[in-house]
Amino acid sequence: HLSRIIVKVENCEATKREINDLYVYISQFDDTLRQIKTVVKDNKHHYSKKIDPMNSELIFHSITKSFVRINELIRVLNLGEFDWKRDITISFLKRSLTLNRYLIDRLEEMKVIGDKTINDIKERSKQVTKLIINEINKKD
Repeated sequence: HLSRIIVKVENCEATKREINDLYVYISQFDDTLRQIKTVVKDNKHHYSKKIDPMNSELIFHSITKSFVRINELIRVLNLGEFDWKRDITISFLKRSLTLNRYLIDRLEEMKVIGDKTINDIKERSKQVTKLIINEINKKD
């Protein structure tokens, strides 16, 4: 969905409704992150589901890639001077970023992947989070 909207924005074909409804896509991503949270949630020192290293890496690389796409979208929206910064959209974005940080912290506690890999995931997440926050904070 985001790729299609990015192309429409770049081609100046995005409708006002599509821009106003961006929060729907972000909320779906937020829902997915919340579902992942239920899998890695610490229940009195017992995680609710065992996640193997391969799946852990795939999950977190996919999350990071999704944030990269979100950043790309809001970057082109800002460049095109679109009015996209609705309170609900910003709220879902910030909540998703916070939830991602929580998930990475849980991943680190679970010790299912090596330190180098977790540090790479943390660094990529930190970089894309900074980019997204910078795009959110750009003046209209």
